[in-house]
Amino acid sequence: LEFLSEAETMKIFDHNNIVKLLGVCTKGEPALAIMELMIHGDLKSFLLARRQFVNQNCKEADDVTPSKLTSMALDIVTGLAYLSELKYVHRDLALRNCMVGSGHVVKLGDFGMTRAMFDSDYYRFGRKGMLPVRWMAPESLSDGVFTTKSDVWGLGVTMWELCTMGSFPYQGLSNSDVVLYVKEENIMEMPKGCTTQLTELLRSCWKTDPNQRPEPITIIEHLSNHNEMIKPCLDAPIASITTDLDLLDTDSVSERPSSPRLSTRKISRALKQSSWSPKPGSSQRVMPGVQMTEEQFRTILKCESAPGTPVSERKTPEPSRDRREQFV
Repeated sequence: LEFLSEAETMKIFDHNNIVKLLGVCTKGEPALAIMELMIHGDLKSFLLARRQFVNQNCKEADDVTPSKLTSMALDIVTGLAYLSELKYVHRDLALRNCMVGSGHVVKLGDFGMTRAMFDSDYYRFGRKGMLPVRWMAPESLSDGVFTTKSDVWGLGVTMWELCTMGSFPYQGLSNSDVVLYVKEENIMEMPKGCTTQLTELLRSCWKTDPNQRPEPITIIEHLSNHNEMIKPCLDAPIASITTDLDLLDTDSVSERPSSPRLSTRKISRALKQSSWSPKPGSSQRVMPGVQMTEEQFRTILKCESAPGTPVSERKTPEPSRDRREQFV
């Protein structure tokens, strides 16, 4: 049911910065979604693969210049603005859920947590489950309330990830400690070398009062006016492994009254002293392999390919550089 719900949501979207759903194959097991080809994979992996080449004279370094990183952020917030216009909240905005296509166009993907707000201004999460607490706003952690403004908070964390070339937010803290840290109105420190413009933007995205956070269209204008705002900052440890530790079971927050309370002073010290690095032999999480029957594979090819055009040869259209025109 969750799979079909996500597909039902995605078929509504039609935008250059949203991953396109091409079809669904429900014949046989498992059911499969047919998505447009995002040839460079997720943005977190894309950045981590190029982290070591920053400031070097090579092609990989050219992929992550300040202008390129700022353009990627612009792609992300433009996709978010589109969702906001349709009254949808993403609820899981993070580098791992941003996909990189041809021309390095970035598109929002993974809409498993996306919900419609309908006529209301917010969506309230009413059940327990796994939540990406390191990207969540205080009101979402405290009350289960999700709005466009809580997505803007997550956008701020995503831009911090972008600036640090894929580093892990709130390093040195457990998920439960992050919940306490954010609820007590603390925010992450800015990486060394972060531009003044980005520092101001991130702090505005992380305002405790949702009403004081900027609208997506305002962020679009800000990024458009400072096209080299985001430059690579490598002082934060890589912490590159994406695992289920990114998510926190809400039971572990609500059912641990006897846990010792960690002061924000100790939390701040942990953040400064953290030097987390991947364990030897660790690997990045990938989606589990899917065994397909020959009939399913033929069905996918039939759904995905336009007559005479193999999927691998299809070109992703370049989005307009003037994003503001799309929302004025």
